[in-house]
Amino acid sequence: LTSSLSEEPFAPDTLGRISVPNFEGNHVSFAAFSRIETRPTVSTITKRNRAISSTIRGYLRDENQAGVSQRMERAISSMSLPPGVRWRRAGTTELIVDSMRSLAQMLAVAIFLVYVVMVIQFERFAQPIVIMASVPFCIIGVVLGLIVFDSALSIIAMLGIITLGGTVVNNAIVMLDYVNTLRQRDGMELRAALLEGASNRLKPILMTTMTTVFAVLPMALAAGNGSEVYAPLGQAIFGGMITSTAITLFIVPALYEAVERKAHR
Repeated sequence: LTSSLSEEPFAPDTLGRISVPNFEGNHVSFAAFSRIETRPTVSTITKRNRAISSTIRGYLRDENQAGVSQRMERAISSMSLPPGVRWRRAGTTELIVDSMRSLAQMLAVAIFLVYVVMVIQFERFAQPIVIMASVPFCIIGVVLGLIVFDSALSIIAMLGIITLGGTVVNNAIVMLDYVNTLRQRDGMELRAALLEGASNRLKPILMTTMTTVFAVLPMALAAGNGSEVYAPLGQAIFGGMITSTAITLFIVPALYEAVERKAHR
């Protein structure tokens, strides 16, 4: 390109006055065969999956990632985006969503393995299902524990739920195994065996629960730098163990009796 311009500030018609030589050697300006317009644009064009993309970054003032993400999704969903324009989460929000999905899969695998172990131990399929009934009810305690301590459901809290998946069944195993022993060894009737087993195993169950609860209580009450990272783990276990104990003492025996009477009929 040969410019016929001297050093001067850029003007809207600067490019139009730039000339190029043709086949005959004459110089022709850009304005003779083109139309030049000034439009706003970005400094760089980024493509992802063969589509032009733009990243909008934001920095939180507090640690409530879930609340900010929900408000952001509601705001964007209420907007009428042009055809062909799509959006998705990225950065820390995307990482948290992917991590939650992976942790949910790990929880499902953990529950399945615990069930398989109990089937081998009891040599039955129905009784392990009764024992596993205490697992979903512990979620109530996890939610209440997080609410009481004013915490949000995080990746660390999900780790606590996975831990509870293999812990809350211990009390039910201790009680129902003794009930089966009373029925098989002493020939006791179902209701009498349940009452005897629940009363005799009440103290071991409470001792096991209290040792676990008091062990995680300092973690749940932790304050200071970095406590918001690991405190939800103790809070989730604290609440889940309390509710699972109540489930073990009241609901599990009732479910056991209903299942056994149906099997007997």
